[in-house]
Amino acid sequence: MKDKNKGWHELRFEFDPTKYTTDCRHCGRTMFLPKSKLNRYKTCGGECAELYRKNIVEKGEKERQRECLVCKKKFTPRQYQLKMGGGKFFSHKCNLEDVCARNGESMQIKATARMAEMRSKGEINYRYGEKHHSWTGGKQAYRERTKEKFKIDGARKLREYREKNPERVKEWSSRRKRGKIMPRLPRGTITNLKTLQKAKCAICKVSIANGYHIDHILPIKLGGKHEPHNLQLLCKNCNLTKSAKHPVDFMQEKGFLI
Repeated sequence: MKDKNKGWHELRFEFDPTKYTTDCRHCGRTMFLPKSKLNRYKTCGGECAELYRKNIVEKGEKERQRECLVCKKKFTPRQYQLKMGGGKFFSHKCNLEDVCARNGESMQIKATARMAEMRSKGEINYRYGEKHHSWTGGKQAYRERTKEKFKIDGARKLREYREKNPERVKEWSSRRKRGKIMPRLPRGTITNLKTLQKAKCAICKVSIANGYHIDHILPIKLGGKHEPHNLQLLCKNCNLTKSAKHPVDFMQEKGFLI
């Protein structure tokens, strides 16, 4: 006796003369299905359906497998490539090698000869220099235009950059000392120093938020180097007072060291 609470899917393996018979295409198990489901269900369940699809894919890949005409590697082209007459090469590189091998030299010779013929007949006339419609005067004229443009735009952009990046400008200007060009400081050196010192003079602790001098702790004159670890930010008064003195001597004068 049929259970009325069960649907056709749960009863698909139970004999029913009113339904249509079909076999699972993977395991072969017989199923009894309504006419509306007959062509939709080819397997008896999820596991069989997954395995059936996997077998179909593997079979298709095996049937489409080809050997590259150039490198002889095995590969599986897509179905649409085969329909279009393609699927002969493992990669674009192999395809290009084949084209060059078959047509490269002869095609180049033909193209060169054809180009020479068209030029001799006047069918192709390359215009260059003053004859070209886009001629603007050549390299010298370009240099002059660039020079004039820089005088206007360059100066303006430089001013804007200096206004927006005062710390970076300080790094650049600090490279010159007694006529010598010092090594370039790592980007952000001055900004980092200002942050570490909490925007205060390294000696008197007055605020340097609105202005400061970059000082070499051990002066260049005494063998100090233009490097981040030998730099400090001072207020104008402390820097001018310190000048090129040794840091220990200067701090003793200020009463900080005995």
